[in-house]
Amino acid sequence: MAEGKRKQVKRKTKEELEEYLIQFYETEESNKIVTFKKSYEEWLSFKEQIVSDSTIYRYKTDYKRFFENTEFEAKDITLIQDIDIIVYLTNIAKTQQVYLRSFKTLCNYLKEIFEYAKSNRVINDNPYIYVKPKLKLISKYCTPAKHKSDNERTISVNDIHLLLLKFHQDYINKPWYITPYAVEFAILTGCRVGEIAALRWSDINNETITIRCSEKAHRIKGKGTTYTIESTKTGKERKIPVTEPLVSLLNRVLAAENNLNCKGEFVFSDTTGRIKAPDISNCIRKKCSQVGIDQKSIHSCRRTINSTLKNVGANTSIAASLLGHTTEVNDNYYTYDVSALDLKKKLLEQTNRILLG
Repeated sequence: MAEGKRKQVKRKTKEELEEYLIQFYETEESNKIVTFKKSYEEWLSFKEQIVSDSTIYRYKTDYKRFFENTEFEAKDITLIQDIDIIVYLTNIAKTQQVYLRSFKTLCNYLKEIFEYAKSNRVINDNPYIYVKPKLKLISKYCTPAKHKSDNERTISVNDIHLLLLKFHQDYINKPWYITPYAVEFAILTGCRVGEIAALRWSDINNETITIRCSEKAHRIKGKGTTYTIESTKTGKERKIPVTEPLVSLLNRVLAAENNLNCKGEFVFSDTTGRIKAPDISNCIRKKCSQVGIDQKSIHSCRRTINSTLKNVGANTSIAASLLGHTTEVNDNYYTYDVSALDLKKKLLEQTNRILLG
């Protein structure tokens, strides 16, 4: 009923009229209630304007996991107190297999949703701020993370040799299969898989490989996944010195793509076009299975390059600048990368020689 307009209601008996009026006013009151779910939906609409589709997809997936069909989502957000949140989080930690990282993500959702409701004058106070002192106690109920040994998180020199042998067999027997070259590139440089998929020939000269971009996946419900080329994870460019093994690899990639008549803008391409990050990630897992070693990832290559660089004398700042990640706060503010490119090349050359044998 539009505000300010009146509607005449007729019923046969007084009892029927009273029943209608009770239901009407109950509905009116329920429509005024702002549930946690409604607050989440409003927060999500705001987030859709400022974050990527893949991030929104993750928000929705996490909501289904943690909140959907619970009593908590149906609660009037104006009546939720810190004790309600504590009980809810404790129950989740005890009854679901929630690792600490996921638990922290869940807590961040609660913090943001309540803060958004407060900024929109739905609630006067954010009850989550009174929960924070109790989080350490609640987190003890989380599922302990499985500890991985150094060997599980990196790739041994022996396993690298097995993979490279398999790659070279594929280069001969499956000349159209370009993807293993991308994995070999990861082994030699430690680049992120999205950076490898986005690497262009124009990013490479005789001295350096400039990492300018990275592939980003955008998952849209009902529409599948689309891939775009965007900035790197840190938003910064970095340079990797071209070592002799990299020269050999890039020349072999170029020859293979010329033979297939598929050389394009991007370094790693086949007859179907640019090779995407998931294909590269799947390739290393499949090749590990084929040679009979434990499953490894492109991130394992990053850890291996970083660890080997340290072993040959690279300081944290040099390793961080080559791999494109941050160091500890001390290194960020008190240690600076003043090494020349030739020193980085020397260290990466040593690393490549160790890994290649």
